[in-house]
Amino acid sequence: MKNKFMCRVLVTLLAITFSILNVNASTATKNIDKSACEKVYTNYYFLLDANTTFFFDDSNLSNISHTNIGEYYNNSYQVKFDSSNVGYGQVKINNSTNTSSDGITSMSLDDYYTKYLKAINRDGTYTSGTVNYIVLHNFYSVDASGNWTQGGKGLDLRNYSKSELINATLNANSTITRYSKISYNEENPFQLRIDRDYYGYLTGLPIFYESYWYYLHPAVYYIQYCSPKEEGEYTVHYDGNGDNVSNVPKDDVTSEDECTTISKIEPKRDGYEFLGWSRDKDATEPDSRYAKGEEYCGEYGDITLYAIWKKVEEATYYTIEYRPNTTDQVSNMPSNVTINSNEDAVISSLIPVRVGYTFLGWSTDSNAQTGNDSFKGGSLYTDRKDLVLYAVWKKNETLPDNPQTGITDYLLPFGGTLAGAGTCLSVLKKKKTFKQF
Repeated sequence: MKNKFMCRVLVTLLAITFSILNVNASTATKNIDKSACEKVYTNYYFLLDANTTFFFDDSNLSNISHTNIGEYYNNSYQVKFDSSNVGYGQVKINNSTNTSSDGITSMSLDDYYTKYLKAINRDGTYTSGTVNYIVLHNFYSVDASGNWTQGGKGLDLRNYSKSELINATLNANSTITRYSKISYNEENPFQLRIDRDYYGYLTGLPIFYESYWYYLHPAVYYIQYCSPKEEGEYTVHYDGNGDNVSNVPKDDVTSEDECTTISKIEPKRDGYEFLGWSRDKDATEPDSRYAKGEEYCGEYGDITLYAIWKKVEEATYYTIEYRPNTTDQVSNMPSNVTINSNEDAVISSLIPVRVGYTFLGWSTDSNAQTGNDSFKGGSLYTDRKDLVLYAVWKKNETLPDNPQTGITDYLLPFGGTLAGAGTCLSVLKKKKTFKQF
């Protein structure tokens, strides 16, 4: 028989704890009492249904529905909270570009996949401030009799773009039912059941994954919990005050009759220098009263300290390159140098040596006949731009080994001629036919 049903759901765990006791299923929405909270935390549970195209018999979807169970393991809440003061419910996913101002009434499809992909690329959890976006870890398919069948850990869609996922999304009405209690300090699985009824027609383009084409449908469940206010205590809260800030100190809660010290932990932010803390979020200078190690005794009650940052300008450099300007061998050449763009440079005083030539200086013109005084050895270069200097040479003048002019050059040959003539004369004198001139 042809297998009609194939389903995958993506997810992963975050630090949250639940108990898996047998309780009555709940789909109701409950609002949290924020006035009793020191801080409100929100967990969003992302459920992404993925069915192969042959799961849908016909282009008309109105008769198609199915159920899954999502299960989150080994979770723990970030803070101790009041189990009697929690909020929960389903977030409506809409096709508009707007997410509701409260963040829980509705979420746009674009925002859903933005957060979903961030969570997938962070091993299943994306955290921003007091909000956690969590994708499902395990899922089970449920048949008509209510029996569960293990469905695995699902597809890995991190390599797909947001537009591809949106284009592969089908319309469906979903109802999420919570099967578990929300309790502090529990480590049992937390379970959600999601029932889907599809409607409309097949549209868009499904995504291709491991030999099958899939259509998607998203759903979101949320839980809000809070750290309760304590009488007789005050809190120093540290805020990173920027994007991509790490190593932010944890909140410091202190009894009202005691003092605390400002954390010595320094937050980190790429491209910025941490200057200190201030209660003014927009301050450009830190407040010395809240320097690390300083005492704070609760005189202002609960306070939030914002990290103050100074953008670090990236260092730039320029180079001075010395070229011999010849293919002959040259010794004593200066080395090329790299200088910070905030600093001037000094022209090298080394004098290059080339056999048969005199070094006249440096020039930016490789054909120059004289050196440029602006680049004399020891002079200051203040333009702070890349510079190429060519050595300027003058050929030395020397006498040849056998010169062709000058009286000295003829003494030996002429003397030799005279010597020969003398010999000849002495011989001729002995002959009677010789006439003296």
